[in-house]
Amino acid sequence: QCPPEIWSIICRLACLDGGFTGRSLSLVSRYIHHVSKPFKFQSVAVVGFKQMDGFASILETTPPELKNVQYLFM
Repeated sequence: QCPPEIWSIICRLACLDGGFTGRSLSLVSRYIHHVSKPFKFQSVAVVGFKQMDGFASILETTPPELKNVQYLFM
């Protein structure tokens, strides 16, 4: 089994595509869900007002330590 530090690096590098990989990783297993959680919003792409409003709502309910949006494509 790979140590969590290695999984964190893998998840950080994989979650640069606009959000699809972050959402997909959270469905793989409970362990990967836990390890990839800090990178779920690392790179986000939103199209249109409806998605922007939905993303804003999600961020409002997300704990501060998980609100690490580094790349936001609108």
